[in-house]
Amino acid sequence: VPGHRVPRVRARMIIEEDTLYSRVASATAHERAWLYQYLSFDTASTPRQAEAARARAAEAGRQDAWDGRLHLYNRRYDTLPTGFLRVVQRAAAQASVSIEILDKRPQLQPPDLSADTSWLRDYQLAAGMAMLRGQRGVLKAPTGSGKTQVFIALARWLPWARFGVLVHRADLMHQAAERYESITGERAGRLGDSESDIRRFTVATFQTVARGVGKGSEQGALDPWLRGLDAVVIDEVHILPASSFWKTIMRARAARFRWGVSGTPFRRGDQRDVLVVAACGPMLYEIGSNELIARGLLARPEIRMVRVAQPEVGGSWAEVYERGVVQSTQRNAAVVRAVLRAKQPALVFVKAIEHGRLLHKMLSAAGLAVDFVWGSDSTAARKEAVKRLRRGDLQVLVCSTIFDVGIDIPEVRACIVASGGKSAIATIQRLGRGMRVVEGKAAMELWDFLDEGHKWLRRHSRERVRAFQQEGFDVQRISEAAL
Repeated sequence: VPGHRVPRVRARMIIEEDTLYSRVASATAHERAWLYQYLSFDTASTPRQAEAARARAAEAGRQDAWDGRLHLYNRRYDTLPTGFLRVVQRAAAQASVSIEILDKRPQLQPPDLSADTSWLRDYQLAAGMAMLRGQRGVLKAPTGSGKTQVFIALARWLPWARFGVLVHRADLMHQAAERYESITGERAGRLGDSESDIRRFTVATFQTVARGVGKGSEQGALDPWLRGLDAVVIDEVHILPASSFWKTIMRARAARFRWGVSGTPFRRGDQRDVLVVAACGPMLYEIGSNELIARGLLARPEIRMVRVAQPEVGGSWAEVYERGVVQSTQRNAAVVRAVLRAKQPALVFVKAIEHGRLLHKMLSAAGLAVDFVWGSDSTAARKEAVKRLRRGDLQVLVCSTIFDVGIDIPEVRACIVASGGKSAIATIQRLGRGMRVVEGKAAMELWDFLDEGHKWLRRHSRERVRAFQQEGFDVQRISEAAL
């Protein structure tokens, strides 16, 4: 794990590799202590909170008191998540620990590499082969790179495998299933959005599967399916550390092939990213945005950060956000002017429903053809709004975080981020909504705001700028008066 200190000891251990968890079959006390320390991670939001948790544990005087850290080596059962096995093996070499791995998994059937995958681009083929060889791990690839095509190819190379693709939204489920059907001519199964159809290749929402596993009179129906999968793909794998998603994926006990795909797999900003490695494995392949932009496969982002010098506000975070973002007359006026300057069709992102309604009203009053969609709207209603935008019936669509991922609208020429926030993942995901290309579109605009009014708003704006720059994109800062 990058940046994780490796304590040095001289030792040797034997680990038995299994599909989900691997067991330390033989080790000295020093070896186990090294492994326990290496697989321990601070997950508190700040160092101060982590230190407070450790102090409470010491004060309690109990060995089992939580110390503010996530421990992935289970000392009671001598096990660790198999996704970390290769990482541990590399780290052990640095610490002078010799590890022998005994593979206890069932023998694999060979892949069918004669299957037709001529529809793959060269980098998609390279990514798929890396994932096939690695058997488990993460593919980092931006929106528009064709991640879905890659795991469809994996299903073609493993025709004997029962495939499960887990997504966190119904829109993503339908898109992946439809893409599989258009490429292969085979029917894809669907679990979610009132559908329950299991086939060899099944796309399911995490929420549906989580409700269908475990004990209880209305649960357990999907346990046989999940536990019987040979291969599992986790789309937008950065959401995996959520408790319910983590527990769900760790019930797929037989899935020897375990892959996560995302444009931002390790950008959470906390060490719970390690759960992605624990469940899937380390990074196997990376496709860079700038490479695809150079090829003309993605639109070049033109990022403009507008400085809004509004008066100081105070109170709790909820009050600061309400006064400095949602109800800010000056900021909302700047958002409207940015929308009027932006290319169309455009998406405007908001976080609060009240904010969306207010901007919808202001943009409509400015003479724009605009609609507003929210998470509580039905899938059909959201699809209809997208169709109207693509046809040109709408100039602007104000949308909630439901559109942060999974919405494919190549015609979008600009994204306006009115929501603020500090999440690097959300920042890059929203950028991806406008980077798909159509004829005559080589660039897209992203308008965001350098907020004033409170230290939290200023810090969040800096975090978004940093996220863009870390992806290798230039950021232009402009004044509010220049709008």
